[in-house]
Amino acid sequence: YEKDDGAIATPPVISSISAATLAKSGRLVINGSNFAAVGTVYIGGAPALWTTWTPTRIVAYVPETAALGGQSVYVETYEGASNLVPLE
Repeated sequence: YEKDDGAIATPPVISSISAATLAKSGRLVINGSNFAAVGTVYIGGAPALWTTWTPTRIVAYVPETAALGGQSVYVETYEGASNLVPLE
């Protein structure tokens, strides 16, 4: 979509995560691009707490409410939602 200033919005992109398997409350580093200034990290559909947010790196924690088993991680900003990345 197009932003108010005419620029084309670029949604975030996750290029890698620090672990393929984590326990609840586990620390997850998300690397990528276009994370903007702030947004929301979702793990298994639940919003995750985060402590570091830069345009290319986010440090978040697996929510206690996340279901066990295979889940998806994604980032949502005002520019849109990122690709889904699997997390066990």
